Amino acid sequence: MNSNIHLVTKLRIFDTVVISNGLYGCATWNITDAQIQKLESWKFRHLKKILKYKWSDYCSYVDILDRIRSYDINIGTMEMTIRKRRLLYLGHVIRMEDVRLPKMMLFGSIDLGKKVAGGQETSYRKCIKSDLKVCHMSDDTLIDSAAIELLALDKKEWVKRVNLGVEVLYKDWACKRMDESYYRHFESLLLQEKYLVEFPTQEEVYDSWMVLKNGPFWRIESNDIQRFGASWEITVRGRGRKHSALRLFEKSRKKNFSPFMPEISRVTRILAEIRKNE
Repeated sequence: MNSNIHLVTKLRIFDTVVISNGLYGCATWNITDAQIQKLESWKFRHLKKILKYKWSDYCSYVDILDRIRSYDINIGTMEMTIRKRRLLYLGHVIRMEDVRLPKMMLFGSIDLGKKVAGGQETSYRKCIKSDLKVCHMSDDTLIDSAAIELLALDKKEWVKRVNLGVEVLYKDWACKRMDESYYRHFESLLLQEKYLVEFPTQEEVYDSWMVLKNGPFWRIESNDIQRFGASWEITVRGRGRKHSALRLFEKSRKKNFSPFMPEISRVTRILAEIRKNE
């Protein structure tokens, strides 16, 4: 990694160049959940390298994206990007003329033949139905519903609804990840010796979970953020960055607060002058 390039520049290049080229043509993919998980692992592995996280640092996917979004970079997961491009392409196909081949292939069906026994392969139409459902754009099971077609005819309104749906998808994904992390931590606490007899309280579970996520000084950091703004956020976690983060915290304190020094007495000043002359 080139240290002369700003961190925000690296993140913008990664999002606009690397991800865009890697997902070229994803609007026509019929991809499975297992394949999406592999893409997510690849993406977050490289984001950790750019953000200089060590392997020993505890950092969730939600914390990584929230930190990047604080730099005014509208980044999301691979699932969000793929679903958004599929829905935008769906609106483009719906606005086509009926004689166009993409529209005929999307809305056409075959009445002949039989389904193969067992689980069916993931089709493009199934992916579209799933996209509409998770983005809260339609409750219908039919892809060619009149409401969807009428909404897609207005391009600006369609793009607006897709963007809102993707933001809802991000919030649902973040809440789900945070809940899973919390319950995993709760289950790990139950295995500790001191909680085998006495059940942990909700405050103890939450406090230990926040310490695991944001370090032992998370209460001080949250109070400083409320008083002085988000620029005071200094997260202490992991082993390698602990001392450097504490030094940065003390340095920021010194810049914003002048220490109170008591007045030196007359006797102390005279003794200091005598020592100086000696």
